Amino acid sequence: MSKEVIQKIDAPESGSKEIIQSKAFMNGGSQAVRIPAKWRFDSDELEIEYDEARKTVMIRASTKAKKKAEFIALVRSLTEAEREEVEAGLSAFQRDSTPWKPSEEMEKFMEETK
Repeated sequence: MSKEVIQKIDAPESGSKEIIQSKAFMNGGSQAVRIPAKWRFDSDELEIEYDEARKTVMIRASTKAKKKAEFIALVRSLTEAEREEVEAGLSAFQRDSTPWKPSEEMEKFMEETK
């Protein structure tokens, strides 16, 4: 798209907010809109919020990656005593190591479909 498609309109003097006008287009079965390169997101996952009352869409970088990084930093900062406390608490949630066995109905079905 060219500069004619994206044009700056009614930019407030404060510089904290900028509004542009852009054309929507179809991409597969979805409607898409071109976002200027200067507003590119660092994340490949985005959160899209739709406000029904205002008929507005808000797009922001997903906080999932940020929360994951914060969690990893927290785990790395645990003391040895804190790690032992967490491990003791998790021991109550041991996985069932019993091997899976199909039901008789499933075994019959698998034999029939060979």
